[in-house]
Amino acid sequence: MSSPRACINFSVLSAICMAKIPLKIIDSFPDPDAAKYDENLWYSQHDDAIVILNCRSKNIYYSRHWTPLSVKCAFQGTEHYHFEKNSFCVSDGNFLILNEGSEYSSSISSDSPTNSFTINFTVQNIKEVFSGIVHGAGDQLDNPFKNYDGSPRFIEKLYPLNSSFPHLLEIRNIVQQKEIEQAYLIELIYLSLGEMIRLYNRTSAEIDEMKAKKRATREELYKRLHRSKDYMDSCYQEDISLQKLSEISLMNPFYLLREFRNLFKITPYQYLTERRLKKAMDLLITTALPVDEIRTEVGFQDPSSFSKLFKKVHGHPPAIFRTTHVNGIDRMKIHTSKNPLPQKIFQ
Repeated sequence: MSSPRACINFSVLSAICMAKIPLKIIDSFPDPDAAKYDENLWYSQHDDAIVILNCRSKNIYYSRHWTPLSVKCAFQGTEHYHFEKNSFCVSDGNFLILNEGSEYSSSISSDSPTNSFTINFTVQNIKEVFSGIVHGAGDQLDNPFKNYDGSPRFIEKLYPLNSSFPHLLEIRNIVQQKEIEQAYLIELIYLSLGEMIRLYNRTSAEIDEMKAKKRATREELYKRLHRSKDYMDSCYQEDISLQKLSEISLMNPFYLLREFRNLFKITPYQYLTERRLKKAMDLLITTALPVDEIRTEVGFQDPSSFSKLFKKVHGHPPAIFRTTHVNGIDRMKIHTSKNPLPQKIFQ
């Protein structure tokens, strides 16, 4: 995150030379046992190409390996990414950014095929986009192909997949159709890189607002707090305590609690409860699983506590919520409840 913040202006991206950019689309997973990817093997196979992986599997595992700068998505299921100190679950509502040089293992294990969708960029790609944004109009015209010497290092965390990142979904839709106009796809990829710079800017602003004196301290604190948040998003069904989160984030439990609330305006307990209740609501709407099975699936141990918390947030106990939703009754109240979660912290 040491690079200067960029004011995004998509019009200047036209200064980037996008002719003859190599693009590869791979629609089946490479053999996990054939070779362990490292930097040399990756570039010997793909050189300076943008590589899109659009693959499906029910069960697959890759041991620890190297990655280029990449955006990781998963649809119709969940893909797990494991690092030395933390893990991420990527699914329909989020995506993960990994910097070049990161190493991880990954896995899919599900009853139905999960669509793993990854865009792998080169360092040159991000330098071109960053230069097209950082340099002023005069430099763009006088030196259109002069690249910025550095490139941003993204915070590796889960980002919401929403309207602030529209081109990623459009790229996926085009690739799914298999009738691809490469020139248009390349343009969308560069625009998505511009959106990544917007995320980089927004993240930098959030880090700047933290109270530690040194920039490096603020950035490290931001990473560790998001590590605990991402762990709850990814492993909400597990028995998670404040002590467990302090071990994940390598922070004193009270300091973690205080700084988590300062950054996210909510305690870890409240965030975990919201995450579990949201998943329970989704399962009640989209599946026929029994309520008690949903309760255990999302991590609630006590049936009474689950029912009371669900009613407090959504206005009805789980069984009645399901009935009223299926019948189309009271939908606005279901989705717009303002009832706060109880002010409780982990034991």
